[in-house]
Amino acid sequence: MLKARFQHFLSAAGEVAPGSPFHRLSLFSYKLLCIWIAALAAAFWMAGFSFGSSPVYPTIGLVTWILMSALLARRYGLNRAALMLEALSLPALVGTVTVVTTIVLAKYSVPLTDQLLHRIDGWFGFHWLALFDVYDRNPGMMGALNYAYDTFNPQIFLVPLVLVLARDEVTLWTFITAWIVASLATGLLFPFFPADGPYLHFGIGPERVPELERTWHWEFGPLIERLQSGQLTDLSQAIMGIVSLPSFHAAAAVMYVLALRRVRWVWPVCLAVNLALLFSIPVNGAHYLSDVIAGIALGLVSYWFAARLIGRVDQATAVSV
Repeated sequence: MLKARFQHFLSAAGEVAPGSPFHRLSLFSYKLLCIWIAALAAAFWMAGFSFGSSPVYPTIGLVTWILMSALLARRYGLNRAALMLEALSLPALVGTVTVVTTIVLAKYSVPLTDQLLHRIDGWFGFHWLALFDVYDRNPGMMGALNYAYDTFNPQIFLVPLVLVLARDEVTLWTFITAWIVASLATGLLFPFFPADGPYLHFGIGPERVPELERTWHWEFGPLIERLQSGQLTDLSQAIMGIVSLPSFHAAAAVMYVLALRRVRWVWPVCLAVNLALLFSIPVNGAHYLSDVIAGIALGLVSYWFAARLIGRVDQATAVSV
């Protein structure tokens, strides 16, 4: 029985005329990503970086393989499978490229800008230490909002997956396009606003916040200094998020909410989760309020740009399909 079905599948597959591996709404995203990766590879080589050995590399390889499988599936007419595989792999791969971009560009970043970012917070009447004091007086707050902050990662996969299940290809490619644009902008803006982060800037050690369960909040500035001095050129020893302004967590929260706003059965939950995520960013994510505001603005502008672009492409290609 299974052998007969497999033979039928092979026979049917042989009759499929190979088509384009790319979705009609995806060309801008793939072109931008390819140009970005090519430029990053050149900068990586010119800066004298090496890859070293890291346990995350096999995962990156798996994500890349899934994306290549998606393009192959679409080439042979398996469009639904291709969309599913792209939804699960493309945003995650872009995240990896963004991290590498910030590491390479950190070598050329300006001096740390904590004083400037703290001063901007003051213009908004915000004082990071006052918010931290609220956490300090409510011991369970840090642990509870850790969960909100950590929803960033699963939503990278869940939001595009929901759009695939909802059969909303236009919004899916709007989200992916916005994700790539916002990620690239984050990488390019980062060298102009590097920072120690509030914990180091205000002299708060990890022993004050054992519930945080993160130590990299105290590594931003020292890591940037090692990259700038040339002491650190091994990528495997530097793979971590070091962006201050803009906060990509804030940009992502905005894009998650906008992408699912028409999916009624999940949008209220998405909105509540991402409002909590936004609130958690300053203390749980070690960001200034200026980082969060810049991230929100970036998310809005990126999604607006992507929506207009994909809308025009959709109208143009729908006529010819």
